[in-house]
Parts: sequence; structure tokens; C-alpha cells
Amino acid sequence: MSIPTSSTFTKSSEIAIIGLAGRFPGSKNIDEFWNNLQNGIESISFFSDEELLAAGIDEELLNSQNYVKAHAVIEDAELFDASFLDLILEKQKSLTPSTAFFWSVHGKH
Repeated sequence: MSIPTSSTFTKSSEIAIIGLAGRFPGSKNIDEFWNNLQNGIESISFFSDEELLAAGIDEELLNSQNYVKAHAVIEDAELFDASFLDLILEKQKSLTPSTAFFWSVHGKH
């Protein structure tokens, strides 16, 4: 491998990913996520009518032909620790689930 020098460097649109972290349905980290992609592992959870009724889904909605009985479940989502990040209560209330996961993965910086 050769290391580019100022005389060999050219402008391009290429980028380098120097760090990556994440949690996804069916995987707690990037390695598990990549394994699922490579092996065609389904990461969406599908639910029975009984499970959805027990979870409080309205029966009329459940019987709608447009209702999809599936969800992208991220394990341990309820374990997000806002106090670890020194988030005040008002800020905690305004976090979207995706923002909360971002902070839980990346921590304080």
C-alpha cells in the first residue's frame, strides 16, 4: 500500500469512514447488522393478532386491510439512560427515538 503524498493527491468525491456505530432491529452493533445483511436474515418482527391486541392495538385498526402487523424492534430501547448524558427532563421529553439511540450509542462527547 502506498500513502498518498501532496504530489499524488487528486481531488475526488471519495470519503473514508473512520468510525461507525449503531443499533438496528435484530442487531446490537454494526457487525451483527452486516452479518444479517450478508445472510439475508429478516430483522423485522411480525406479530399475531393476539400479540397486537394484548399490546393495546384497536381491533378495528387490526382488522384493516392496510394495517401492517410488523415493526422494526430494537432490543433494550427502554434502557436509554438520559441521566448518563446529563440531559434535563425537558430535553429528554423532546428527544426522538432515533436521537435517543444516537446518544446511547455515542455517549458523551
